[in-house]
Amino acid sequence: MAESKPSPDSPATPGRLANLKAQLGTVDDLIMSTVLKSASVTPGTGGKEPLSLQQTSTNFRRFVAKSGPIFVAQDAAEAVLRWEDGSKTVFFGVVWAFLCWYPLLLLLLPNVVVASILLYNYQARVPPSSPDSPTPGPTPAPPAEGSVDYLANLHGIQIMMGRLSDLSDFGRSFVPYLTWRDERTSLVLLQLSVLSGVFTFLVAPFIPWRFVFIALGEAALLAGHPIAKTLASEAAPFLQASGKRFGVKAARLLEDDALLDEELDSELIEVERFEVESRQDGAWVPDVTSGGELPKGFKWLKVGDWVVDVLYAGGQVDEGEPSLGDIGRGAGPNGRLQR
Repeated sequence: MAESKPSPDSPATPGRLANLKAQLGTVDDLIMSTVLKSASVTPGTGGKEPLSLQQTSTNFRRFVAKSGPIFVAQDAAEAVLRWEDGSKTVFFGVVWAFLCWYPLLLLLLPNVVVASILLYNYQARVPPSSPDSPTPGPTPAPPAEGSVDYLANLHGIQIMMGRLSDLSDFGRSFVPYLTWRDERTSLVLLQLSVLSGVFTFLVAPFIPWRFVFIALGEAALLAGHPIAKTLASEAAPFLQASGKRFGVKAARLLEDDALLDEELDSELIEVERFEVESRQDGAWVPDVTSGGELPKGFKWLKVGDWVVDVLYAGGQVDEGEPSLGDIGRGAGPNGRLQR
């Protein structure tokens, strides 16, 4: 009876084991080379291409040529907010109300956008005279450099950069309050943010958010109406005055918050400031400044807005309120009337 031999492809054969070892060695080499290549990347670059002025210029020209749809959509949105076509603005107001009331309609928004783009391009490419035999034209190429469309895109980029810069400058006015440069103000903001967050978390389930978003969206549309803009311009002075008063009250609250407990419990008294001057070398020189109480040995008289130290000036004090002429005669050469 013939003895059976193991197949060369059997896992127990030496050839199969050698093949497995070779494959494992290849995998090890691949892993090691991947690790070495990843370690050679400069930290912080993220695998980005290096800075090149030529590449920057090329990418900027490409961006200008292909940024037209961005500004078309932006101009369309601004036209709706400015009520350039009242019917469109009312239509979008109704659509916004439906989206807020039925949030599931947001799932259909991408489909509506794609369908609108296709219908718009169909009307733009197919002549209205031959709807039964559409002959779409070629895909429009990006505008050439120096053309009207190219300059229009460049103008839109200029406006966008200015708006972003203005927004950044406006935001930088609040940065010092967030960087703990003013520790007291930053601490107050931290306290307010924590308290408002807890309050919002507790109250959020009871807020009708549908009505809130409907009101916010419709208010944004109504704010762009010409009548609303006129009313806002008329009410601007009153709003500015109210804002200033609110700012003063907020500043006082912050100042009171900075006071210590013993300072808050102390008694507030009203004091007056007096200044004694003498004539030296043809000029009046302040000698004594007193707050709250008069210097000892001085007697002050007041007639209208004028105040004179009679004892210092060498005059006499009579009963009753003297006249300005009496004080002038009693003041002598070294006395001075003060307002």
